[in-house]
Amino acid sequence: MKKPDGFKMDQLAFASQGEGLAKDIMARLGGEWIEDTVEFVTLDGSSTGTYKLHYNYDFGIEYELLVWKEGLFWLQPVVYPFGHTSAPQREGALSPHIPVPSHIGTHVPNAVKAASEWASYLGVKVAQAVETVRHTNEYLLERNRRYRYVILDTRHILGADLKFIERIEK
Repeated sequence: MKKPDGFKMDQLAFASQGEGLAKDIMARLGGEWIEDTVEFVTLDGSSTGTYKLHYNYDFGIEYELLVWKEGLFWLQPVVYPFGHTSAPQREGALSPHIPVPSHIGTHVPNAVKAASEWASYLGVKVAQAVETVRHTNEYLLERNRRYRYVILDTRHILGADLKFIERIEK
């Protein structure tokens, strides 16, 4: 199979178990951090969720810290009523003490198409496919921007997942 067009890495992301760990990382790295709380729905409409995102552009690449708040999260174990927690949905689940690599991201014109091509080429599956429905960041609100993300399950071969990011201007 022919390799799909180039994957230009423009985002490196780590997932944090909680806001305290994220704040510690931001304080250690310094620089200017941009915050956004994002609500999303899966592309098939079956699940929703919320993340708090922190971005820093001081490193020559978009560095993202992702804090899961609620709903579906592809790295998180499932928590059932009465406190029972499943085994992690995938290897590399979150640690309460250290951030874990979340994904390597690239901005593309069509996230579904690009992810499909790379999934076929690498022989992997989609870990999560969502579209954002609400943001709190003023820059995004002014532009009425949303995003479509398709995340491929590549942790076992690359050490992090691949995330295809499509900007949607409404």
